Amino acid sequence: MDTAIIFDRVEDRSTPQAVTLTIRRRGALVLAQATWPAVEVGGLHQEPGLEPERPVPDALRSAIEVVNRFRFDRIVVDIEDAGLWDERWGVLRD
Repeated sequence: MDTAIIFDRVEDRSTPQAVTLTIRRRGALVLAQATWPAVEVGGLHQEPGLEPERPVPDALRSAIEVVNRFRFDRIVVDIEDAGLWDERWGVLRD
């Protein structure tokens, strides 16, 4: 991932106008899941979204696509342990 991207760490997974990327350890794997609230785009209502858990780089790419498609303000990260964050994914800001 582009290390110029800055992500904000949050504890509240219901952040309005943001895609939330939840990162958790699942056994030996670190996986992420993107979720987002309902939104109006071009006068059309879009239901809230929930993607399946997948490797973090794949989930980040998907979250960036969702931000661009539905015009969310940003991506926030809910991560159980900041030590799981890999700096190659970008900058995680508290």
